[in-house]
Amino acid sequence: MMSMGSTRLWVLVTDGHRARIVVPSASEGQFHTQLILGVAQYPYCPPPLRSGLRSVPHGQFTADVAHRIDEAAEHDAFDRLIVMVPHAVADEIRRALHPTTRARLAMMLDQDCVTLDDTALSARLARWWPAHDEVAEAGADVPRAAATA
Repeated sequence: MMSMGSTRLWVLVTDGHRARIVVPSASEGQFHTQLILGVAQYPYCPPPLRSGLRSVPHGQFTADVAHRIDEAAEHDAFDRLIVMVPHAVADEIRRALHPTTRARLAMMLDQDCVTLDDTALSARLARWWPAHDEVAEAGADVPRAAATA
C-alpha cells in the first residue's frame, strides 16, 4: 500500500476561475497551499483580448491550469492527483488534462472549496485521504465523490 510519505500527492482546488495546489503537510491530516495557479481576471488575459475585458472565459483558464498540471506531471512533480472542483467544471478539467496526467488522477471530488483556507480545506480532505491510498493501490478507475457539507 502507498503511504502518505512515499506518494507525492497534489490536490488541485479550482472552480474554473481560481486555482491552487495544496499538498499534505508533515502533520498528518493537514494540507497547505504550495502553489497559486492564478485567478481568471484581467490582467491575466493573454493578448490580444480587449483591454476592457474583466474576466477570462473559464474554459481558457481551465485549459491553462490543465497545461500547467501537465507540465508538472511531465517533470514528475507529483505521483497522484486529486481534483476538487464543482460539478459544472469537472468534465472540462478532466478533458483538458493530458492522458498521461489523467493516469495519475486518483480522485475527483465534486466540491467547490476554492475559497476555503488551508485549515478548513484540510478538514474536508482528511475525510478522503484513506480513499486515496486505496485507489492508488488498486489502480482503479477514478472515483467521483459527491459533495458533503
